[in-house]
Amino acid sequence: MLVAQLARKDQTGSGRFVVIFLDFASTRSRQCTDNDFEKWYARSGDKHECIMGHKQWYRRRKPDADCYVGHKFDDPVEHEENCPCTNEDYECDYNFIRNGDQCLPAGPEPIPADVCRDASGTYMGSSGYRLIPGNTCDKSRGIVKDAKVQKDCSLAQPEEGEVTHQTFEFASEIVQYAYFKESTTILVRLHDGTVWQSSNEGYTWIQLFPNERFIVFYLRSYSNDRAYILTSSQKYYYTTDVGRSWNPLYAPLLSNTFGAVIMHFHPISDYLIWTGNADCEGSAEKCRAEARYSTDNGRNWRFVEEYVRNCAWARDAELKIDATQIICESYKEKKGNQRLFQANANPLQLVGGTQFFSKKKVLFDRVVGFAKFSEFLIVAEVRLAAIWIDFHS
Repeated sequence: MLVAQLARKDQTGSGRFVVIFLDFASTRSRQCTDNDFEKWYARSGDKHECIMGHKQWYRRRKPDADCYVGHKFDDPVEHEENCPCTNEDYECDYNFIRNGDQCLPAGPEPIPADVCRDASGTYMGSSGYRLIPGNTCDKSRGIVKDAKVQKDCSLAQPEEGEVTHQTFEFASEIVQYAYFKESTTILVRLHDGTVWQSSNEGYTWIQLFPNERFIVFYLRSYSNDRAYILTSSQKYYYTTDVGRSWNPLYAPLLSNTFGAVIMHFHPISDYLIWTGNADCEGSAEKCRAEARYSTDNGRNWRFVEEYVRNCAWARDAELKIDATQIICESYKEKKGNQRLFQANANPLQLVGGTQFFSKKKVLFDRVVGFAKFSEFLIVAEVRLAAIWIDFHS
């Protein structure tokens, strides 16, 4: 059936729209029977045929069937086949939050007032999962994740007016911790190199990647949902969703051991600078700190400068300058082992470079360092003849 509009020259007083009905029945020898049809799955795929716990299919004519369907005014009939339940058919239950592939309690579980009369008793509580509403998967043939589990009454929410507290004792000393901004998620790094995460303000904790040892983590300055945890190798992990998932990547160099900040961030979310060790194994005659930059959140890295003490993006949230400019504290003589450098013999220069440091210029010949403050860039310069330090902004 076609609905069309007549050209102006063909229009008559009866109207300008027409409906054309084409009937191809006479081109076929007979009307189709049940054997001439096959199942056609509306959502087919290698691994995702089941959506919301079932497959959906219709009947259609086989490609080689020489017949016509008929039933012109009957809508296609939808059929469903329930699938075995899988992990994708479940979501976190009320009062539980997603953390990677787990659902963790957001706090003590609310229970009816008469369930735990004895604080030392137990109760049957939520597993943390529930079947997604409207999902029709078959639990008898698949995974059952929403069955009630036995829990101690001490884990339940106290009665109204009662005060409770939660204590978690780590196996080693805490050396670094931080909250994700505007979030209930906390990261903690211990002296033994382990990193722990809580998504519910410390009520429960999980250890991230138990087989790894970490040296530092960074929460991205300009984004509340990104963080990076660095191992002692070139491998590191990053999150873009407040720790709900962590993904591995590899840095271009080992983390530097010169005391420099390893990662610097940019107001543009995917811009990074990494300062690492270069040629510091073996005799280490050319051991140095080398900086690389990335514009795709660490998937690819490009060279910035070598023999540096610090390299950072010039642009800041309030310092609105060239987004590609990089500033480095760079040693004037670029040879030998950087660990043996002396400030008077090999001064630090402040070098600025636009177009990702491809066009660079020495800004100051001898500096102590630089810092960004609000919309200002502050530089401390050494003047040996007068034996003083000048500050520039």
